[in-house]
Amino acid sequence: MDDGLDAILSQVAETAEKNYYELLNESSDNLFLSQVPLDCYDIKQDNNIAEASFDLGLDFLFETEQNAVSDDSALLKPQSLEMKCESDDRFGKPVTDKEIEELKSSKRNKNTAKNTRWAYKVFKTWRQHRDSNNIPELHSMDKSVLSYWLIRFVIEIKNQKGEDYPPKSLYLVMCGLLRHLREHGVHDMNFLDKNNPAFAEFYSVLDSKMKNLLDQGLGTDTKQADPISGDDENKLWESGVFGMKDSKTLQLTVFFYACKLFGLRGRDEHRGLQCDQFEIGEDSEGRFIRFIGRGSKTYHGGLGQMSINNKDIKHYCTPGPRCMATHFETYINAVGNDGDFYKRPLPAMPGNSIRYGHQPVGVNTLTKFMKEISQRGSLKGVYSNHSGKRTCATSMYEAGIDEQDIMDRTGHRSVTAVRKYKRLNDKIRKKVSNVLDPNSDVSLSMSKRNEQSDDDKEINLKNSPCHKKQKVRNALSEITTKSGVVNFSGCTFNF
Repeated sequence: MDDGLDAILSQVAETAEKNYYELLNESSDNLFLSQVPLDCYDIKQDNNIAEASFDLGLDFLFETEQNAVSDDSALLKPQSLEMKCESDDRFGKPVTDKEIEELKSSKRNKNTAKNTRWAYKVFKTWRQHRDSNNIPELHSMDKSVLSYWLIRFVIEIKNQKGEDYPPKSLYLVMCGLLRHLREHGVHDMNFLDKNNPAFAEFYSVLDSKMKNLLDQGLGTDTKQADPISGDDENKLWESGVFGMKDSKTLQLTVFFYACKLFGLRGRDEHRGLQCDQFEIGEDSEGRFIRFIGRGSKTYHGGLGQMSINNKDIKHYCTPGPRCMATHFETYINAVGNDGDFYKRPLPAMPGNSIRYGHQPVGVNTLTKFMKEISQRGSLKGVYSNHSGKRTCATSMYEAGIDEQDIMDRTGHRSVTAVRKYKRLNDKIRKKVSNVLDPNSDVSLSMSKRNEQSDDDKEINLKNSPCHKKQKVRNALSEITTKSGVVNFSGCTFNF
């Protein structure tokens, strides 16, 4: 019985082997292999042994000569390489851990990363001063241990001069340490959450420390960039700081109005600007500049902002010598209408005063643009690249523009955030001061007006009907009082 079963199995194996080679011979054009799914077979070579597994419900092992194995490989290898190339063309090579980390790092804000490193360095220095052998690494502590050491860190922390940090700086240190924890995979210990009972004591100590620092006068004097007023803006045009007389002048002009018209902030949003983000067009309302934003500090396009759109602003320009559509169009054409928006200005040549090279403007040079504008125009105040965005918000604020419309231009996501930019400029402060100051013309004129108003009230009171009636009553009372009983006959009294 066993011999008969062995004979049947041997016959089946021989038949399957014969069919296998017939199929291979008929597939010289790789037609068969291109139609059979790759997961239907798995060819492995080990010296002179070839193991084939087919979707036939039967696994078998067969021996071949070395040259047969080579021939079979020659038939299979070209097709497998071809399919691999097609896969590489579509999806590319398998991603590595290093590439994944580089992708995440590339989208982290550089200033935020710098603050994180600074905060951890402060903690590390304090830890070493305190004897690091007794204090565990920050990301290896549990909740109770972390709360214990952070309380002491907050109270003892000093800057390099041995002085206390201002309240906001202290808070930034704690924010940096929290980010450090998250970068090391610790996501369940938010010590800045006031509703987290594990860190309730720490939160109370941090709050008390910040209040104490404020009582000492730390952090009360903060410097903020001033917006450019309408008068100063007009001065910049009239003095030739703005205009199209040369490459540098035009570049400073489009830089400032990229800030003012589209609410771009400081250096960060300007560094990555591309020419194709600007479109010059015209419709029934007139000529316009359309700006299409990309990633920024307030809009990064991640999972948390799926319902938020990027900036897409259309600014209509008023015709005239200061038409921004003309200035932007001239500039974009001069830089080649491609690539980086800010490129290095070149010296003028006969017949071509506006020229730019292919090299982008350096980061340090770009950072000083607003300062250069204020110096060229002899403006008085504190100006930085952030002044442009403040000018945008303040100008609309003075004109009574709705907060939502201001937010559309500046890119802020909350009313609270945009209100920080709606600072009173010096012109408004002067008006408020004139109203309150006792020596100002406005205060004196209001005082005189108030005095005149009091006199007018007294005159009006004397001439009023009620006042006249009272005078008649008083006269009658005096007559009756002095003359005793008085009889009136045929008299009419009107009160």
